[in-house]
Amino acid sequence: METQLNGPITNYINLIGRGIDGIQEQINKATNGLVGEPLIEDTDESFLGAGSTESYWSYYNMGLELLWRNNILVSLSIFLQDDGSYEEPYIPFPQQLIASLPNEATIDELVSIFGQPESEGGIGGCKNLRYMISPEKYIVFCFNGESTLWSVQLGLTRVLKH
Repeated sequence: METQLNGPITNYINLIGRGIDGIQEQINKATNGLVGEPLIEDTDESFLGAGSTESYWSYYNMGLELLWRNNILVSLSIFLQDDGSYEEPYIPFPQQLIASLPNEATIDELVSIFGQPESEGGIGGCKNLRYMISPEKYIVFCFNGESTLWSVQLGLTRVLKH
């Protein structure tokens, strides 16, 4: 990335790769105490390898979704816009996530600030731009069909195997 990430996003980058112990306290700190208890959904064990666990923690009131594998936080999504695609929609993240980028940024605005992405993808008219934060962590900017920033995903580059 040509530009360093700053603002509230740094609190979430620091959570990636951490263990589950004490994480609720860290989430409360990252959200300034605005988050409630998560809705926790465990992946059916029959889909996983022996002795593996996977669960999603959804904080609908803060636009956050955490993915855990074997009690390690491997991915965190921050929803910036409501698109109505979820049964129980996430309330968009209530503050500017990245100091140098508005939450409603366009693809052109993002590329002008952060440079060309390492990779691009997308489906159904939506576009994703992926950048490396460090050798261990990445960030993906997800845009809706109108090319407006919809969500940001942080994750480990080497996802823990089931």
